[in-house]
Amino acid sequence: MNGYNDKEVLFHGRFHIAINLLGIITLGLIAALCIVQSMSQPAAPITKEVVPSITRITAVGDSITEGTVDKADAYPAQLQNLLGDTYEVSNYGLSKVTLQSTGDKPYTSEQLYQQSLASDPAIVLIMLGTNDSKQKNWNAARYKEELETFVDTYKNLPTRPKVYLLTAPVAHVYENMKNDDVDAVVVEHEVVPIIKEVAAAKNIPYIDIFEVTKDHKNLFGDGVHPNAEGYGIIAKKVYEAIKETP
Repeated sequence: MNGYNDKEVLFHGRFHIAINLLGIITLGLIAALCIVQSMSQPAAPITKEVVPSITRITAVGDSITEGTVDKADAYPAQLQNLLGDTYEVSNYGLSKVTLQSTGDKPYTSEQLYQQSLASDPAIVLIMLGTNDSKQKNWNAARYKEELETFVDTYKNLPTRPKVYLLTAPVAHVYENMKNDDVDAVVVEHEVVPIIKEVAAAKNIPYIDIFEVTKDHKNLFGDGVHPNAEGYGIIAKKVYEAIKETP
């Protein structure tokens, strides 16, 4: 026998229940107070590593874009070095190609052309026309018409890139010029002016590569393709144009 009657047992039971409830309420109040205090204090700043966005540049052209000896010397590679890591310059140049579909090697018939269209560019650099100047290829009206269409194709890509037209660089005048030779006179007096006309008609910028190379014929060993220093001049001009254009 524990010495308690029924009333005392009932009292002690209720007392313990009350004590337990009081403890639970006290713990709840403490927890609520902690939550209120934590909400009233400013949250600690969350630091995230900032990853710079990459601007993709697609360089389209012939062997003057591709590079004839070492692609590391070609203007797209030197342009990459000038622009730095926040840009990605891809070289889609291909030797001997023409802009005109009737030329001896149309760029638009090459797989590289399709790859350039799928490159998701923010900027497109187009320099085509040197091989079009050959006697067997040249047709001024067709060149202009197809250059306009070519520009529109890139302008209307899903990424809506900014398109630049680059004039052809200077070329030497050949003595006893053959049908398969680049015609320096056509380059200067027809190809370059047409490129400027199309740029104006399409409301896009052009970069005058002819102008910056015309006094540097010594940097064009074969009369058409620049050496590393000549490519450096082209890359610098393109770099300045990209940085100056809003």
